[in-house]
Amino acid sequence: MPHPRLDPNVQLEIKTFRAEGLSIDGIIESMSVARLDDFSAVPARRTVAKYAKEYDSLPDEVKALDAPFEWSKMDAYRLPASASQFILNMMYMLISTRKTPEAQRLPEPTVRQVQWWWKVSNGVPDLPNPIDTSCLADCFVARELLHHLCDLPLFTSDLDAIMVYQPWASNERWEAYEKAIEERRIPRFYNPLDRREVRRDVAKVEKDKWWPFMISSMVLEQIDFPRYLPSVWLTTDTGELSGDVVG
Repeated sequence: MPHPRLDPNVQLEIKTFRAEGLSIDGIIESMSVARLDDFSAVPARRTVAKYAKEYDSLPDEVKALDAPFEWSKMDAYRLPASASQFILNMMYMLISTRKTPEAQRLPEPTVRQVQWWWKVSNGVPDLPNPIDTSCLADCFVARELLHHLCDLPLFTSDLDAIMVYQPWASNERWEAYEKAIEERRIPRFYNPLDRREVRRDVAKVEKDKWWPFMISSMVLEQIDFPRYLPSVWLTTDTGELSGDVVG
């Protein structure tokens, strides 16, 4: 009888370490460090090797999307020259808002993330703050990673509906969005971290190893998204969530 597959977030953790070039033993060591209070939660070596091999067998073009973004290689990423200033501004925004040592250890944006920044900005060009573009893009990044790295179905219908209705823009749009959900014409927004077992597995991962979409999911669960955008809750001095609507 085949063994059940690991939780998708643990698979992502293994494949993230593999993408960083770690050996099987290196992956196990890194996972152990993040689980000092429960070594039994570290998958067996055979299991780690299985998912590392899955990553190794991915097409090169898929693995290339999760490499750190390099502005000088924009042509290779199939990004137009017209996106250059926007992307550089987004990257500066990320640098300038990472004020704590913990935040400064977060991974650099990947090619996949930057591509989604550009797609989101073209679909909704009037978002009030770069953090909104980043969070929306990371939602799509999350779904792609779960699909490509964990063989889960690619589900973005809820995100596509948010892009269409833009519920944050006005009461009229919010009401139209809610009505469409009630009439089952569109699905409600799905947060990958809503499930208890996923939260448990994420909690075991070192913060500097979290995928960026996990950070975005944590932000979105603290606000009434998509009724409000993340920037509505940001303080102007620290860039952190304030708990009070700004403006």
